[in-house]
Amino acid sequence: MVETCSVRDRDSVIAGFEGIDTVESAEKLRGEELSVLRRDLPRIPGMLPVALFTGLRVVWKQGEGTVAGADKDAANTLLRIDSGGREFPLPLAMVLSEGRIDWERNLLEIDLPEGLTDLEGGF
Repeated sequence: MVETCSVRDRDSVIAGFEGIDTVESAEKLRGEELSVLRRDLPRIPGMLPVALFTGLRVVWKQGEGTVAGADKDAANTLLRIDSGGREFPLPLAMVLSEGRIDWERNLLEIDLPEGLTDLEGGF
């Protein structure tokens, strides 16, 4: 079970696991692959790693899609939204300020400005 976590960088988090509290206990896991479901991470203060958004179902008034990935090199990080085989960019800042994210349901609900879904992703 994950007890604590913090943001390491734009792509990853550092997680503290129950019962792994010494160098010796951590050493036993060397070479092992660990994974955690997004919903099992404790609330992370500060910025979320962009990778946590990948796979979220996105719903807006005129349609729906899935977060396919992100363009982290843009001045404003852009999520790539796949909607019926077409991708369009969605600014992460807009998601964080205006979106309603339900991590348990893997769902992002947002009111998109008219025309945003018509933009080319340029990815």
